[in-house]
Amino acid sequence: MNRRRGFTLVELLVVISIIALLIALLLPALAKARALAVSVICESNLRQLGVTYSEYTQSEAPHGFVFNYLDQGDQSWVAALGQIYANTQTDNYFPLPAAYQKLLICPATNIPGQGAGAEGTNLGFGIIGTSTGPFQADWWTPQNSNIPTGWCSYDLNGWMYDIQDSSAYYQSDAAGNAGIPVSSIQRYFWSSSQTPAGAQTPLFADGIWQDSWPKPTDPVPQNLNGGVINDPVNGINAYCINRHNMAVNVVFADGHVEHVALGDLWTLHWSPYFTPLSKGISLTWRPFSF
Repeated sequence: MNRRRGFTLVELLVVISIIALLIALLLPALAKARALAVSVICESNLRQLGVTYSEYTQSEAPHGFVFNYLDQGDQSWVAALGQIYANTQTDNYFPLPAAYQKLLICPATNIPGQGAGAEGTNLGFGIIGTSTGPFQADWWTPQNSNIPTGWCSYDLNGWMYDIQDSSAYYQSDAAGNAGIPVSSIQRYFWSSSQTPAGAQTPLFADGIWQDSWPKPTDPVPQNLNGGVINDPVNGINAYCINRHNMAVNVVFADGHVEHVALGDLWTLHWSPYFTPLSKGISLTWRPFSF
């Protein structure tokens, strides 16, 4: 009678080694595929925000968002676009519609309590976002409202605000936020420029606050996590975060979307007044904290 021969220990170890090797080879590819899928969804969100912004400028405000969002009855761009997206003109439809709230969240970030994303610094009037967590601002809803607001992963290029139709008080406020002289504030914003914003002008991008005013002279942040900088509404720091493998997604003024390496943020035409750098900068030498 022939006896069936079993596997030897050496043969089993060889098989296990081969399986382990295959897993080691496949896991990076699977992780890369997942990151790519996440980035594609984020790009789709930004493209839709760009379309909604275009509808807003055609039907509501041809020069963009007026920088008066703290006035009674006025709201931030998050609320203004929410009305267009939800096809309503009322000021009190909050909380944000579920479909619109989903659009505002990059899948690389997690709402606190719903994933691994950590909250950023609480400023008292809002929570700064991080590379893995969205931000929240208290003034998204009408003033004197206790209705909870939503979260958002995307940042408006502050130079796209309609500064010429803003009040003198808010022009001064914008100048302070952007670090520019209020006496010549008009020249810095696209709403006052003779040249329209174009294919190299960011509209919205992955970010940690609802608006920022980047300049080509802004320094590289020491921390690419976000959420811990002292002043979140100034400069390029709000966008320079490691959200998509050392890059962020950007929808431009002409509606197209790009995956932009962090070092190339300084080459974009954020404001009509500033000349962008002709070449991206290297971030490899910076002391990152991930």
